[in-house]
Amino acid sequence: MTENKASFYKGCVIDVIEQVQKSKRSHYLMNYIYKHNYEFIQNNIIESNNLVDLNELSGNIENKYNINEQILFDNIIENLDKKQYQQVHFIIEQFEKEVSFKNYIDPYLQFIKIKATFLFWLDNINFSTILNDGLSVNDDIDNHVEGIKNMKAWQPMDIPSSNFTDADVKFGISLQPINITTILEKVSKLILNLDKSDHHYILSALYLLSGNLLLIKKEKAYAVDKLTRALKFDPYNWEAYEAIVKSITLPNEIVLLSQHISKNIKQTVLYDFFQIQCWDEFFESIDAELYIELLTTTLEMFPKSKFLLTKNAELAYKLNDLPQSKFLYEQLLKRFPFCLDTMFKYSNILYVSEDYPKLRELMVKAKSISEISCEYQAIRGNMESLTRNNEKAIIHFKNAIKLAKTDSSKKCKLYVLIGHEFVELGNYNAAIFAYRNAVKHDHKDYAAWMGLGFAYDALDQSNFAIYYYQKCIALKNEDPRAWKSIASSFTKLEKMNLAYEALLKAYKLSEQRTKKMAIADEIISILKQINDVQKIEKWLKTILEYPEPDEYHEKALGMLVELYRNTGRIQEAENIELSRYQDPIL
Repeated sequence: MTENKASFYKGCVIDVIEQVQKSKRSHYLMNYIYKHNYEFIQNNIIESNNLVDLNELSGNIENKYNINEQILFDNIIENLDKKQYQQVHFIIEQFEKEVSFKNYIDPYLQFIKIKATFLFWLDNINFSTILNDGLSVNDDIDNHVEGIKNMKAWQPMDIPSSNFTDADVKFGISLQPINITTILEKVSKLILNLDKSDHHYILSALYLLSGNLLLIKKEKAYAVDKLTRALKFDPYNWEAYEAIVKSITLPNEIVLLSQHISKNIKQTVLYDFFQIQCWDEFFESIDAELYIELLTTTLEMFPKSKFLLTKNAELAYKLNDLPQSKFLYEQLLKRFPFCLDTMFKYSNILYVSEDYPKLRELMVKAKSISEISCEYQAIRGNMESLTRNNEKAIIHFKNAIKLAKTDSSKKCKLYVLIGHEFVELGNYNAAIFAYRNAVKHDHKDYAAWMGLGFAYDALDQSNFAIYYYQKCIALKNEDPRAWKSIASSFTKLEKMNLAYEALLKAYKLSEQRTKKMAIADEIISILKQINDVQKIEKWLKTILEYPEPDEYHEKALGMLVELYRNTGRIQEAENIELSRYQDPIL
């Protein structure tokens, strides 16, 4: 950690405290509008830093509202928390009628009206999406194990593609139809009215909402522009950074977006958090050393940050250090014992390591906190899967999806897990639907694309499998698994030269001797089919170059002898056989 970096972070901590207090003073409703931002900044920057003594800082939030206004605002927030969005809309409209004679327009209340409309629309669309996820022709899957055992998945070509983005939803007493376009129009109108005002924080929130709406419409370029504007008005709007991360589809976009943001936005510590989030999602496609250095440096200054500690635990898993990852998650749960999200992530580690006792203990603990939570249902699903109760696992994962609300990342992971369970059951059509739903929620999920490739491969639809494996390679070019899988599909299509090139890439990317030799076996098998004797000889000699003789060395010697005999090179074959008795090393 350089002194300049430490000084920069210290300045950021002081600045963010001032900005949070300033934004809270701007309006009582900012406590709801910026709730996620406040919580993230408080937990991961202000309280987690070791640079600034918080006792030396002071600042009270003055309340400038009368008792009637506070009652109104509290009533609005209470109904929002209860998801009574139409009631919120009605309360604000009634208030606006009462004060209309004053020509008074509160932009924060206007924002809440629009946000309530959007949340109502989103809830209805999410419900429709779950009902139309294509996993079953009936509702048996949701409640009965037998329904899953006997379910008949719809055939891919028979399913009409449902586009819920432009769907209308009836809203309010007048049952007015609303959709993304009408909501965007309301947002744009309010932004235009406030454009030259000093309401920076509500403008930031409006541009954030506009960006999220455009992301739903798949208008990525416009969305990123709106999200960048949100950060111009408030560089501590973490939700805007999170939305930009969601817009990224390929690793090379990280550099372009980072450069764009650094040129147009005031630099804060959240920019480094944004970089960490981006690099974490594309870990296999970036310079791991740079990511580890940034994460380590930032963690030194914010050692209690749950966000950074979680990334550190996930990093250990990505580096295939399961014991270290388990240890770090255990430390996280000691610090945050009631964090269900951390429990869910930890349960995935326990599942992979097949630690049944700890997974069961974790499930019991999660149940004691909330049995109707998304995370408990997901942990229970992992537990059922580990004990090979695949049908029950699917039921709990489906329940978890229904409870995941608007968390697209979590829904994606849950659909991937459902896909894995259907693969275990041999129901590849249903697995395909699950994986497709996963990529709808997060198109960057490697496991979902890999699952699609595997499922189509199992159905002997190799052309489709190749398409999805190519998606995997685009996300993780350095992962030998995808290259090995696509080689298998090329082999089925008798495209041996392409299969050879893919296996060659997989061989170069593999590190362990065992894995490299398994790939070498496949390469030699392909070369035999195309009768390329020279390359076979070259590969066998490559295996023999390993410094210490082992089982692969002996096998390669035997194959080389056979090759020489079959091609009439008897003397060379006899020389090798003689050397095997005289000297263990060729």
